[in-house]
Amino acid sequence: MSRKYTSYLAGILGLFLSGIGCGGTHRHPGYLDVAWDIVDSRTGQRMSCEWAGIAMVELACRNIRTGEDIYSSFNCVDGGGISEPLPPSEYKVAFYAYDNNLNNPNPVASYILPVAYPVYEDTTTQLPVISFILP
Repeated sequence: MSRKYTSYLAGILGLFLSGIGCGGTHRHPGYLDVAWDIVDSRTGQRMSCEWAGIAMVELACRNIRTGEDIYSSFNCVDGGGISEPLPPSEYKVAFYAYDNNLNNPNPVASYILPVAYPVYEDTTTQLPVISFILP
């Protein structure tokens, strides 16, 4: 095999491995790291998910640029988790707590963060811990 042909193949392989051969525009997702607790509004004391009757927490992320909504669901008892993969952008974020009644589609508590949060390629953005205040 000639040196010229070998160099040509090495160059093509390099382009392919660097992503240019695959379009080169694919961006790697980022993630949000979330955490929550539940507080009794009367006593100010923390409550367990079981005591509060909350089974699931849903994270709703709205991409400000595209308007796309991406949801992640967590078991309440986990107290937090990592979101589904998110395209790099800025997101408005809301949390919803659902009770054990699967027939009730309405959350028993919600929390909407007042500012947008950036998600960068190949990174995890830490959000502040939110508190669901229950009566």
